[in-house]
Amino acid sequence: MNFAHQIEGAAARAALWLLRRLGPARASNVCAVVARTIGPLLPVSRVADLNLRMALPELAKPERGRIVRGVWESLGRTAGELPHLSRLGETATGPGWELAGIEHLEMLEAGGGPAILFSAHIGNWEGVPIASARRGLHSATMYRPAGNPIIDDIILELRTAGVGPTGKQFAKGARGAREMLQHLRAGGCMGLLQDQKMNDGITAQPASDGVMMGPARRSSRWRSWPR
Repeated sequence: MNFAHQIEGAAARAALWLLRRLGPARASNVCAVVARTIGPLLPVSRVADLNLRMALPELAKPERGRIVRGVWESLGRTAGELPHLSRLGETATGPGWELAGIEHLEMLEAGGGPAILFSAHIGNWEGVPIASARRGLHSATMYRPAGNPIIDDIILELRTAGVGPTGKQFAKGARGAREMLQHLRAGGCMGLLQDQKMNDGITAQPASDGVMMGPARRSSRWRSWPR
């Protein structure tokens, strides 16, 4: 841990304080505007534009720009809502979440694991394990540790506040994969976001260029549903 990490950690704590003061709806809106304004100017947005050109070559530049801005807005909302998720719940009017496919959660709760639930980084993915935990299904998750250990601790604290102490979180990597398999062998449930960028794994062909994706081959041994 270096001085830069400490400065970043202090700034993150200050931002959390402000976002909590704003409340869930205003925090989501403010972060959405900031991310939508600044995000497209960052170099990483050129990578997003390149990916869109490969995957959807028929899209014109203005349409690609609209999608990239929408991605940044969604990411901003996810960040703004994260400090509030532990205090939110199921609701049809918001702020909070609604659940579809509840029968799958009830089936897992009644029959137990092992089982794997697949999703992607769509909407506020941070709310999925919290919503399932409130329904009695404590699924473990895999996560990519932040480069700053202080920021990483803050994120883990926020997630634990939502899912409770029984919610397991395995860091991406060989050790995390072994822990995940042990958890499944013990009858646990796992939630996986399968659209992670990786430098190893298996080659998939969603576009003209192959991309590396994380395999979950052992899932064929257990029940699994998309979520």
